[in-house]
Amino acid sequence: MQSCEERVENSILMLRPIGVLRGASSARLRQRLDRALADNTDVVVDLGSVTAVDSTGLGVMIHATKTARTHCRSLTFAAPSSRVKAMIERTRLQSVITLSPSVEAAMERIR
Repeated sequence: MQSCEERVENSILMLRPIGVLRGASSARLRQRLDRALADNTDVVVDLGSVTAVDSTGLGVMIHATKTARTHCRSLTFAAPSSRVKAMIERTRLQSVITLSPSVEAAMERIR
């Protein structure tokens, strides 16, 4: 992950990681998600600029989903590229994580 843009909209934290979600870069996203969820913040992660994800990145998605449930918060992964969506579907994670086709749909889901 080259960077991670963030903004708050209607009290929802919007994170937009950019690049490949793997290894050490996944750890930075995990830390940010952990802080937000511990602070009782709902989160949308815009995956539209993520070009690829490895097992570590998928692990971050699973961990964050469990953390969100523990804190009774909403966490939605939105707008995955076709490559990222294919990896999520290949590993059947769509049954574990909340996935929305767009950021707008993710925002509506949380409201």
